[in-house]
Amino acid sequence: MDELVARIVARTVPDNAVAITFDDGYRDNAVIAKPLLEQAGVPATFFLTTGAIGKGRPFWWDELWALLCAGPPKAEFIMDVAGQPLQVQWSDDQPATKMCPPWRAGVEPQTGRQRAYVLLWRNLKDLSPQSRDKALKTLHKHLGGSATPTWSDLDLPMSLEDAGSLPSTCISVGGHARTHHPLVEFDPARRWQEISGSRAEVAEQTGQLPTGFAYPHGNWNSETRTQVADAGYSWAVTTHRAAVMPKNCDPFALPRLAVGDWSAEQLRDEMEALRR
Repeated sequence: MDELVARIVARTVPDNAVAITFDDGYRDNAVIAKPLLEQAGVPATFFLTTGAIGKGRPFWWDELWALLCAGPPKAEFIMDVAGQPLQVQWSDDQPATKMCPPWRAGVEPQTGRQRAYVLLWRNLKDLSPQSRDKALKTLHKHLGGSATPTWSDLDLPMSLEDAGSLPSTCISVGGHARTHHPLVEFDPARRWQEISGSRAEVAEQTGQLPTGFAYPHGNWNSETRTQVADAGYSWAVTTHRAAVMPKNCDPFALPRLAVGDWSAEQLRDEMEALRR
């Protein structure tokens, strides 16, 4: 990414240039993706949510999905979310082994359980970590307290050892805030802690001072952009789906293509579509 940004500024970006990034700091990034990238000689940037590194607890959105998957085939209840009533319901007429097939939250929900997840995610996303934890505990109670979520070790955030092993000739690291909370929801002082604090913590956890930042949820505004620059970052990426246009590109609002579970052909087609 550093080379791409330097070439954007110099307006020397070659045709068909691609930069690869990974968000959040999942353990499979370090254990699976990193060795494959290094073997192929392909550089990439890993953005770390520093408050989750080394904690051994899943990200809240994964915990939410695991709770719903461990719940009953049918459910209907009203739960309190930060003082507001929220009606939650689903009915999945599928065998127990197929209630939670592989599904990415960015894909249109097809089942009642998936729709319930999207509803809850939207209502929990902007809560404080304390209020969100309380809501997850409330959900667990509504499910009878019997829902026992499970997840793979590779689906957890990285350990401190994982994070420390990241930097190499191929792999660089970036900041992704401390808590993955939408930054525009914070007051300036708290936002600064998230942005500048994550830069210092990435350096402490990996031994590499990051130059780039990824806005959590792609959520940013002019004040956030200014604080990212003031914290010492040289560039930042969003989740806006578009190709980088060097002639009028803001280094602190770089667009990206979120890649799904695609074949090589579909990935090629999606990238080509951005160039049209």
